Amino acid sequence: MRTPEQVRWDFVQQWLAKAEQDLRAGRVILQADLEDFETVGFHAQQAAEKFLKALLVRHQIEVPKTHNIPHLRGLDTVRRRVPLSRRPAPGIEGARDERHQAR
Repeated sequence: MRTPEQVRWDFVQQWLAKAEQDLRAGRVILQADLEDFETVGFHAQQAAEKFLKALLVRHQIEVPKTHNIPHLRGLDTVRRRVPLSRRPAPGIEGARDERHQAR
């Protein structure tokens, strides 16, 4: 029999897999040079939402039915239990700087 922790990790993995699918869809559109930036933005938003929902499930915070990322980040339980940084992930800032210098 599976433990509650194992079941929770299954749900986390499902959210992460869905988020990765949205990232892949956005990449495919960008690489196809279709200039469909609205759809790429949609998939980026969906990926961010799903990554955040995986984090909520991991920390046993109820996931509300919403697509509002600021609302998900602002949940009181999130603020108390999960340290969310406003800084970019390591390597992101440097990559951005290099891209702008190349122009």
